[in-house]
Amino acid sequence: MSLSLHHTTRTSQIHRPTSTGCSGAGALHAPQLDTLIEPYQDYLHSLNRRASGVRRYSDQVRAFVTFLGPQAEAAQMTTRAITRYRVEMARRRCNGGTIGNALTAIRSFSRWLIQEGILDHDPTLTVEWPQRDDPIVRSLSKEELRQLFVAITEPEGLDAAQQFIWRRNRRVIYLMLYAGLRISEASALLWRDVYLDDRVLVVQQGKGGRRRELPIHAALEAELSSVPHRRRAWPVAGTSENQPLSPKSMAHIFERWLAGMGVDMSAHMLRRTFATQLLRHGATLRDIQQLLGHRSLKTTAAYLGVDPQNLEEGLSKLPSSW
Repeated sequence: MSLSLHHTTRTSQIHRPTSTGCSGAGALHAPQLDTLIEPYQDYLHSLNRRASGVRRYSDQVRAFVTFLGPQAEAAQMTTRAITRYRVEMARRRCNGGTIGNALTAIRSFSRWLIQEGILDHDPTLTVEWPQRDDPIVRSLSKEELRQLFVAITEPEGLDAAQQFIWRRNRRVIYLMLYAGLRISEASALLWRDVYLDDRVLVVQQGKGGRRRELPIHAALEAELSSVPHRRRAWPVAGTSENQPLSPKSMAHIFERWLAGMGVDMSAHMLRRTFATQLLRHGATLRDIQQLLGHRSLKTTAAYLGVDPQNLEEGLSKLPSSW
């Protein structure tokens, strides 16, 4: 209720000058677009959108407004301008998924402007979305897993600060490899949602805002139990000041920390390995779906794709001669 009231108060203060004669371009009023981003955020919050989603959408809209130029007005929200922005993003070598996400945020913003009486039609209606690439994220081989565990074995001679970072980074890797957490979920995980006695951890805000409970694997349990009680404050994998580590900072564990030790892998490869190993060891697709937090079983099936090891096992059943 307070969010809705807050939204009403903020949007009621939006300056709506008289028509500028730009209705042909879809604009009924001409406030500066950069002044509308904050009330647009309030609108998204009133829909109970996750904070990360609100931040992502508003960042995308802000980038588009910056592209339009200083003091850009609603009248400049045209199909042609949005198409030019798509071309510019492609020129900067953004992939299809990134461009599509930006266009989706701009579409959301446009529709909110229509609700507010600032635009009279949606300029994104005839904009074409780019084809999304479907990158294949493979799971790690046994040899790669062995290399990973050798790399994250704590060396001797670390000072207290180095030791904290080393153990925190290894804990992140264990959360993804043994619980299948997304990088955003590992970032948001709090100690209050970890029940070591019951061997259960709770993801409060998974993708789509969904909550799920996960059993704690013995290897992950040992890793979590090694953390001193005085360190079990707010985030499970945070900073030394007990502040959350952002997903972007957490990605640096893979892009910089592991890469600096000669290990080339992404966070998502760990989650894919988690799912693949479950399938190889007899877990059902339904079980894997629940553990990964997928809404649809089809998503899980597509996510796993074709496992070369299963193909090899199938091939081995062919007779050597007929």
